[in-house]
Amino acid sequence: MNLFYGYIYSLKLKVSKLPFKHTIISMKIILFLFAIILVETAIAQQKNDQFTSTIGGLSKEEKTRSRLEYVAKVENGYLVFKKQPIRGPKGYSYQLAKLDQNLKEVKFQDISEHIAEEDFTLDQVILMKNSFVLLSSKHFRSEKKTVFYAQFVDFNTFKVSQRIELMEEEITGRAEKMNFQIDVNDSGEELVIVKRRWNTNSDDSYIAASLFDGSLNIIGSERKIQEKKAEEGILILNKVILHEDLTFNVLTNRKVKDEKIVDLIYSVVTADPDGNAQEFDLVIENNKFGSVDMRLKNDKDLYITGYYYANNGKRLTANQAEGVALFKINAKSGDIVEQSINDFNIDFIKEGHSDKFDKAAQKREDDGKIIGIGNLKMKDVVFAEDGRVFAIGQVTYSITTSSTVNGVTTRTTTYYYEDIIVSEFNAEGEWIGNTKIPYSSSQSSPSAQFRTFSFNDNFIFILTTYKSHFIDNFYELPRKERKAYEYNVLYYFEFDSFTGDDKSDNEMLLMEFQDETSPIQGVSLDAYVDFDGKEEFILFNYSMENLVRFERNK
Repeated sequence: MNLFYGYIYSLKLKVSKLPFKHTIISMKIILFLFAIILVETAIAQQKNDQFTSTIGGLSKEEKTRSRLEYVAKVENGYLVFKKQPIRGPKGYSYQLAKLDQNLKEVKFQDISEHIAEEDFTLDQVILMKNSFVLLSSKHFRSEKKTVFYAQFVDFNTFKVSQRIELMEEEITGRAEKMNFQIDVNDSGEELVIVKRRWNTNSDDSYIAASLFDGSLNIIGSERKIQEKKAEEGILILNKVILHEDLTFNVLTNRKVKDEKIVDLIYSVVTADPDGNAQEFDLVIENNKFGSVDMRLKNDKDLYITGYYYANNGKRLTANQAEGVALFKINAKSGDIVEQSINDFNIDFIKEGHSDKFDKAAQKREDDGKIIGIGNLKMKDVVFAEDGRVFAIGQVTYSITTSSTVNGVTTRTTTYYYEDIIVSEFNAEGEWIGNTKIPYSSSQSSPSAQFRTFSFNDNFIFILTTYKSHFIDNFYELPRKERKAYEYNVLYYFEFDSFTGDDKSDNEMLLMEFQDETSPIQGVSLDAYVDFDGKEEFILFNYSMENLVRFERNK
């Protein structure tokens, strides 16, 4: 710092000899340099001291961007399953890599020849005990059927087994549609496949489930657990959770149109291995439930969180979220234990907005009109050790513009990410309060902007943004200088779950991604992986085939 003041002093001597006009300009430069040095000094003092980062590279066969399919933590290291697009012909090549504790690659193998056969589609990669399981399908047009298969990939040898036929689905015509979801229980010993079938001609639909053991032998037989006629709404499959005792929970929704009102009804179905099923509709009177998530806290407590909207017949995405709701459900019986419905009050909605917004919102409130938080989507649910539940959402929307040059029309979609909303509930499911965390970012493609990393009774927000936006927290950069800081950084701040203090004024850098000389050029929070114990998480860099591990310092 003494050197810095000496530099300012020497500049001052030179400036004093210049004409008055140039003196003013030069002093502005000096003051700007002084401000930048202070900012960089402040940021340097904020450097992360809670995490240790480790960077590990992966083998790459072509200069194409890979997609991370799965990262598994195993004894003495990690296993990575990824795929790369094949240049020229369509399709992907598939690779497995084993890394040691220091993220150094110790084994790499391309397994494409075993799974990328013609007419087979790799649908999903799951983890079961000591193997990756690759789920694929093949459609037999002449026989009007689709067959689903599974293959085991051994962790140690990387050997890929022959395909095992799991189930066969009859597809009689284009009107017959199907999709499915899979979950594996915590022990990795069993899995459940839950499918949705519907007919686009009749709009009748149903949900069915099949259980499989660790060798992928079917347990019992397929059973229907939910069925609706067209007038009851077309079923949509949202999420499935499988327990150790083979009880499982399924979250579905359906749109029901009554005259001009479109009602969105969410249901939770709880089923046991014997085929018994119980269905509950999650009803909020005079409102519709939207942007919903289902999380299992332990072997008996299931939480459904989401936002609700006025049932005024408008499209759900165009409505204002009037409040947040939580349903606490007995995961084994399916009974609703507690439900909490809580409106966002006018002061919370106005918080952080301009005077113009505040006046317009207050007028709507005074006129008795609907007011809420627009485009609010549920993003995450965090459980504290003392039993409290935190539902975390973000204001997210997109705008598409078009321009025509020489008769060619180009459409561009920009995705906007704004305020983060944290809603707190106690262990019984009763609402405690809401916290609004300011945030603003825009991207050319949809991507995760933040993740949460829980520990003890607090949790950390991990976010990505431009360095210029990060500096704005300490000092407002002049517009002409912003371009030099238009590169991505990863930063975090701690959320105190007891006081509701978001501590966002104490943001700290995790990593910067400035240029091609950097060891990393940017990471995707879409490829975020955290492990049991919540002591570390891993991010994947698509462009340079790196994994980045952040470990919480003890």
